[in-house]
Amino acid sequence: MQSSLVASVPGSKSGERWVMGDFHIHSSYSGGSLTPSQILRIAQTQFLDVIALSDHFETRGAQEGLKLIAADSHLPMLITSQEISLGDHFHFLIIHGITRSWEDIPRNRYLTKFAEHHQQGGAVILAHPWTMPKSSWARGFFTELVAQNLVDAVELLNASILQLGPDSLSRIQSFWEEWVLPNQLGIVGGSDFHYHHQGRYLGSGRTYLKVRRPGEKGIIEALVARRCVAGLFGSCCFDLGWLGKGNAVIFGAEPWRNELQRLIGELRSEIAQSRFLKSNLRQYLWRLMEGGNYQMVRELLAQL
Repeated sequence: MQSSLVASVPGSKSGERWVMGDFHIHSSYSGGSLTPSQILRIAQTQFLDVIALSDHFETRGAQEGLKLIAADSHLPMLITSQEISLGDHFHFLIIHGITRSWEDIPRNRYLTKFAEHHQQGGAVILAHPWTMPKSSWARGFFTELVAQNLVDAVELLNASILQLGPDSLSRIQSFWEEWVLPNQLGIVGGSDFHYHHQGRYLGSGRTYLKVRRPGEKGIIEALVARRCVAGLFGSCCFDLGWLGKGNAVIFGAEPWRNELQRLIGELRSEIAQSRFLKSNLRQYLWRLMEGGNYQMVRELLAQL
């Protein structure tokens, strides 16, 4: 069962729902171990509503995936994307939009290119911000991007964070305080999936989006409006310091973090207090909750 991106939920504003996605996935077109077909099948088993194949300077994987989805409506939604590098691990996820070629662009054209991408209906996410260079050029360019409202979100919970040391976690906190909070940037999560290793898997890092209209337009609109919360899920317990610890971390800006946490609390209470749930169904709902499939649980409970 995939969480519907069209139907409304009883008790909610018409059409509003939390959509779960992973916007940072690499296929075999850019060093990944899985084909677009394999990625879509795994995303389906993870109950992801939407994914973006963000291959390096490459959209062939995404285009291949779109053809597969056209032939199988049960697969998750796929949005075209690519991960671009401005040098020295300064990476951005270029979500949707029409502009395709991002290679061999002179520095004096970068700002124009980002602006064109936004004008064409796309969104921009700064990937793994702890790798952003400390150079004066990188900081100046990012400052200009933010000033011109050309960065929609920061991938604060990337699954590779699980391999970071205390110094890097401290740097993320500094980035949060210096850039994210003052500029009210959106917070997203992504798996940065290439292959399964060290507890990192497709969907381990993810984004929760509060969408208000169906389809791809609703996804992009929510990203640009910064109605997003990041999630990180692992098979083992982890400690991310100020970000949180456990098998799952939910982190984002307000009011969206509070709203999602409130939904989680309500669902837990309803499952625990319901007298009409058979034990096997109750266990299944708890497993879905542990996996972060909150909207899916909400819709299942609404149907009982």
